[in-house]
Amino acid sequence: MYPNGQLFIALLETRLVGVILFERIFSNEFDRIHNVEVASQMRQRHIGAHLIAQVAQDSFDHAFAGFVQLTTKTNGTEKFYARLGGIVDHQNVIFYPDASMALIKRYLSGGNCHDQSK
Repeated sequence: MYPNGQLFIALLETRLVGVILFERIFSNEFDRIHNVEVASQMRQRHIGAHLIAQVAQDSFDHAFAGFVQLTTKTNGTEKFYARLGGIVDHQNVIFYPDASMALIKRYLSGGNCHDQSK
């Protein structure tokens, strides 16, 4: 379905509690998130933010300078992405390098982003 698709999962002990599907867009140098899902009973525990931070780290790891893009559902999730630092334009959201770095530092232990744009 997505030639450069990647899947990250979040586990709580052995239970699947979250998943994020994204694609590396090498031609335009960014990661595009296609789907983020967190188990309803696990929301408000920063699992979605952690998964997005993982994608932000992937963007730096592949010399995309931290650029991450997605299209939101129309159910209020755009507010969630804005709180994480994404720039929301209708249903389109872009995480620019500074926002991606902030996500990594906040949600990933060690926060080892490598900005290769400098």
